[in-house]
Amino acid sequence: MTTFRIFTVLMLAAGLSICVTANAAIPDAAGIIHGCYNSTNGTQRIIDTALESCKNGETAIQWNQVGTQGPPGPRGPQGVAGTSQAYTADNSHVIDTKLAATQDLVGLSGLPAGTYLVWATVSDMDFGQDDVSCDLRENGTVIQVDDLGQSHFTVDNGTSTTVVAAVAAPANTSFIVGCGRAEGIFGGPPVVSGRVIALKIDTLN
Repeated sequence: MTTFRIFTVLMLAAGLSICVTANAAIPDAAGIIHGCYNSTNGTQRIIDTALESCKNGETAIQWNQVGTQGPPGPRGPQGVAGTSQAYTADNSHVIDTKLAATQDLVGLSGLPAGTYLVWATVSDMDFGQDDVSCDLRENGTVIQVDDLGQSHFTVDNGTSTTVVAAVAAPANTSFIVGCGRAEGIFGGPPVVSGRVIALKIDTLN
């Protein structure tokens, strides 16, 4: 009987040990790693504070797995202010000049030197009248408006057309849209609307 009781106690003790070991946590629930430092010989050891504590002659130490947030860095320098400027003009006019020439429809003048993106839009909404063919000129020189080298763009009656160009312009620059009409059998000189927008930018990549 005595032997049986001793064996039972040992089994219970072993089971308790296994249970406690399974619940050990390094780091602990707060993410802290605990240890002990021996000030005599300088040795260190990591412990689970749920199971043990530092001995005599040891000093408790701890580490945080996640470091504390550092102070904010210095503020960066102020960026350079942009210098973009936009210019725009609108106009409507009867186009009575034949295609051999063009008459001015709408334009901008007196612009400062710089790099520009230029949009020119022409609308021929005078239904039943003639089509028009237009160009965009910088200081009197026609600007190429497509990859095929075309300098004129056609606007059929009842439609609108927009072209875009990038231009490095000198001081006192003008951008003018001019149009001429393609005479039809039944149509006549159309009333055409135009708009030109010039956006001055810092650089063009």
